[in-house]
Amino acid sequence: MIRSILAICILFIGGLHVQLAAQSVTVSKEMTIRNDVAYDIIGIIEDNIVLYRDKGTERVVELFDKSMKHLFDREITLERKNADVYAIVPQDTSFTIIYGYREKRNYYMRARKYDQFGQMIDSTLLLEGGSEFKLDNFRFEVSEDRSKTLLFTTRKSDMFYTYLIDNDKLELSWEKESKLIGLNVRKDFRGILVSNQGEANVLFEIDNSRYEKKSHHLTLLGFDQNDGYYENKFTFDNKLTVDLEMEYDNLNRRIILAGLVSEDSDYDATGYFHLTESIDALDEVTMIEDQDFDVKFLEELYGKKLSKKKRLNNFVTRDIVLRADGGFLLFAEMNKEFFRRSAFNGGVRGGGFNGGGRGWVDIYNEDVIVFAVRPDGSGHWKKILYKKQFSQDDGGVFSSYFLFKTPSRLRIIYNDEIKRNNTVSEYVMDPLGNFERNSLLSTEYQNLKLRFRDAVQVASNVLLVPSERNFKLSLVKIEY
Repeated sequence: MIRSILAICILFIGGLHVQLAAQSVTVSKEMTIRNDVAYDIIGIIEDNIVLYRDKGTERVVELFDKSMKHLFDREITLERKNADVYAIVPQDTSFTIIYGYREKRNYYMRARKYDQFGQMIDSTLLLEGGSEFKLDNFRFEVSEDRSKTLLFTTRKSDMFYTYLIDNDKLELSWEKESKLIGLNVRKDFRGILVSNQGEANVLFEIDNSRYEKKSHHLTLLGFDQNDGYYENKFTFDNKLTVDLEMEYDNLNRRIILAGLVSEDSDYDATGYFHLTESIDALDEVTMIEDQDFDVKFLEELYGKKLSKKKRLNNFVTRDIVLRADGGFLLFAEMNKEFFRRSAFNGGVRGGGFNGGGRGWVDIYNEDVIVFAVRPDGSGHWKKILYKKQFSQDDGGVFSSYFLFKTPSRLRIIYNDEIKRNNTVSEYVMDPLGNFERNSLLSTEYQNLKLRFRDAVQVASNVLLVPSERNFKLSLVKIEY
């Protein structure tokens, strides 16, 4: 069933508000971002919508009310202008900025907490180091309940550094400097999760090539406030992993691993695997079983002729969604890129016009597959959600989809086409895999180009999406 879109437009003081059949869409003012380094949608803090912008020479937060009316902007002033912002963590009534800087020979890691108006309400020193402290570039992960932030980084090929910050107490809970024997930390790193209790689970993928297939395995390391770390190994039956996802079930302290496997390829999948196990019940070594794709499923996706290859071509894993009954869903999407060089620039060598001619990149993001797994680990159902997206030289930032979660439904929201005047569509799916496709809104004459990959769900019925067009940024609020 395709919902009709009502052609009713109401101009609000805060922005353009369009009332649709089942949802409303409100657009903020446009902001020029030509010289911006980055921006981050912090979300809804109390009654205000907060956007963080790094303008290079200054950092500001833009404040909007719930009708997307721009209230004001406020500069964020840190001790040093060249401080590195590591993480911005939103909570219900405040948001926290975690950052670091050097002053003379010392290094300082600090955190500042701000209210809904961008006013600082607390500040603390998390860590101080001398001239020997060499770590500046951190990545971060936030727990599901947003109470913990984990900063992590590597040094050389075997050193792994972790810092666990309690966002509520605004303090450093623990820190670790770990020398990991037998791992190339930078090369083998695959993902990291932090639990609500402040435990870090780090996944590494070792020897994932056809030449080392017999020794291919995953290693899961667990870090917490105790000394050392625990280690678990996951092996495969002579298979390679094409792509995989990891999730943590905070309610039951379970780790979930799921992904695609192949006998000899890093982009053509012959089957899929999944493992759900309590962290405390994991064996030191666990064999992961996989399932081949059945012909009927491949025929549904490719047709009878193309399905004879018995493989999924160019699919990558995107999301794991936990079900209330203890099962989960794995989402995979077709994603491929073609690099082309034209006859015009193909013969240029050296530093001539166009820098030697890098050509163009064609980006395809197409069908989405959903695998449902029961609590006991058996397969439940598989569904194919058809879409076709094509773009060139944009990094695919307007492609793919956003997964909007509610207790009873999932909404897979995406741009039908990557162009100026576009229709936004959604698949609405229930827990049994039944779904319908709806037209959500039209961007024609609205000067919108929506980046659903960077959208943020801020409530059970509210989604914030950035729109970028001609170096101008707008925030779009979709409310169901």
